[in-house]
Amino acid sequence: MKLPRHSAFLSCCEEVGLLGEDKVIKTPGGKYRYPESEIKRLLGEKAPKSKVAIYARVSSADQREDLERQKQRLVEYAKSKGL
Repeated sequence: MKLPRHSAFLSCCEEVGLLGEDKVIKTPGGKYRYPESEIKRLLGEKAPKSKVAIYARVSSADQREDLERQKQRLVEYAKSKGL
């Protein structure tokens, strides 16, 4: 959904304190910038899941089993952190 850069909704949220001051950026020209993630949060929309890359390596082909073990541990760790 394409959101307007500034709207009455955002002004109202700012007035009642729903937008944290740390999330609003005021430009040198006096315009306000609101992170899309914050707007979607206020609208009740779910944020898309982040993508995560994992990296494992071994020194030689002889250690292929170690590589699989590393990969499994990294995948389990990422899942445990909700990534």
